[in-house]
Amino acid sequence: MLPEWLGQHVSLEYITIINCPKLTSLPKSLLNLTALRELRLKGCEGLETLPEWLRLLRTAKVTFPLDRLKNIIALRTAVGGITRQSVGILLRTENINKRGKTKKSSTCMSIPVIPEYAAILSEFEQAFALGRFENQQILVLNGLAIFPFDYLQASPSPAIQALVAPITKDTKTGLHTLSISNKNYLLDLSGQLLWSPCSPSHPTVPCSSGECAAASGAHKSCNNGGRACTARPTNPVTGERAVGDLTLADIVANATDGKTLTSEVTVRGVVSSCAPGSLLRSLPAMAAGDAGLGRGGVSLPTQLYSKLSLKRQFAVCLPSTAAAPGVAFFGGGPYNLMPPTLFDASAVLSYTDLARSPTNPSAYSIKLRGIAMNQEAVHLPPGALSRGGGVTLDTAAPYTVLRRDVYRPFVAAFAKATARIPRMPSVAPFELCFNSSALGFTRVGYAVAPIDLVTSGGRNWTVFGSNSLAQVASDTACLAFVDGGRAARSAVTVGAFQMENNFLLFDEAASRLGFSGTLFFIRTTCGNFNFARN
Repeated sequence: MLPEWLGQHVSLEYITIINCPKLTSLPKSLLNLTALRELRLKGCEGLETLPEWLRLLRTAKVTFPLDRLKNIIALRTAVGGITRQSVGILLRTENINKRGKTKKSSTCMSIPVIPEYAAILSEFEQAFALGRFENQQILVLNGLAIFPFDYLQASPSPAIQALVAPITKDTKTGLHTLSISNKNYLLDLSGQLLWSPCSPSHPTVPCSSGECAAASGAHKSCNNGGRACTARPTNPVTGERAVGDLTLADIVANATDGKTLTSEVTVRGVVSSCAPGSLLRSLPAMAAGDAGLGRGGVSLPTQLYSKLSLKRQFAVCLPSTAAAPGVAFFGGGPYNLMPPTLFDASAVLSYTDLARSPTNPSAYSIKLRGIAMNQEAVHLPPGALSRGGGVTLDTAAPYTVLRRDVYRPFVAAFAKATARIPRMPSVAPFELCFNSSALGFTRVGYAVAPIDLVTSGGRNWTVFGSNSLAQVASDTACLAFVDGGRAARSAVTVGAFQMENNFLLFDEAASRLGFSGTLFFIRTTCGNFNFARN
């Protein structure tokens, strides 16, 4: 058995292991060798299988004598993932000329020196005939099988313009989850990384690695002896934090042309954090963790941009019910929604600049000039909207939260604009509630005073009844804005309810936010993306 401490030498580029007949397994600490370029095994007859985790050595190639591996079935299993990916062409000895150049073989024949392995080579040949060998990645020469593992990196494909994922509303919490790799994660606009509970055998990330350096904003630490990088994943609902290993995971998502699904994409080596199961407290019951979409070196969008060479923008469209999923796009448009006609949602957007929140650097913030009710300005204290954290967007807040000095004049203005509507008793966490049977109804929700968030660019993000009043009982609807108290981190934290059925584009390259206002005006909703596959 090789010693586990071998994985501490993170600067190693080449390892050759020879005359090791008693070696039966490889230490998992090899995953820490992020600089490793080649692992060569010779005379290791006892090593009958290759561990599945070896594929995570994303920049290395592994070579071993094919005739020394006794367990052919295990070998077939070990390389099975390779034949399912974009692998390579088998080369024959006669296809290598004296100058060392190669030419492609039109067929893959068994090599005479190892005829007993004709069955495996026949499988390779069949895979080649089916078009599964696209790039030169596997070399079988004189009985030596060479499997470069760098193909497992998420290499950019010109055909991928964007990834798409469904968003589901949890009606109990009012929060939304994002579906990735057949798991649901809390959609967290301010989160810095992807986190979830890990298996005991999870790989770790060395402190000296680039992945650890990129996680600096996620409160990463190397205070455990300098070996494994750790982070501090946060539950954005409760504010609770924990300590967990940074790890690498493969995620599966769908590519899109903006109209429908085009292909399934596996993104390898996504940096995420482990977390204890207790950190899931207060999240939607279906949530397996938290998908941080905020600003930061290891947030989910940042990693997808880098690994797939996507345009540096993402969009979210939150559904208002659990009946149909909303949609998230990562990358460039178009972003088409259905009925009554297929249209690109980005064509109806207004824009305002994104800003940095001094109290929450990972959050997306905007600047507001003011707030209007029924086109009349709400009289706020001077500088109220710019003090503290300004105005942030946070999907981990079910409803918009206003700091006390903003909340009081805001509620007073809405009460004045709706003075003729019969009141109902307050329902926590809301203060101002109405008899909904006395409210008129329009295409954009209850007929109440529209609320304008006047952005620094002069464009109004208008909130109509569908996003300002929440139905809390059969006969009661309440103003869905919450008093955050005097110590609220931001003057305004725009919550998930106010974002529902609004198309929001976070253009990080141009540092701007695109917002549609309610999609009800154009007779569609966030639940109208076509998730069928071409």
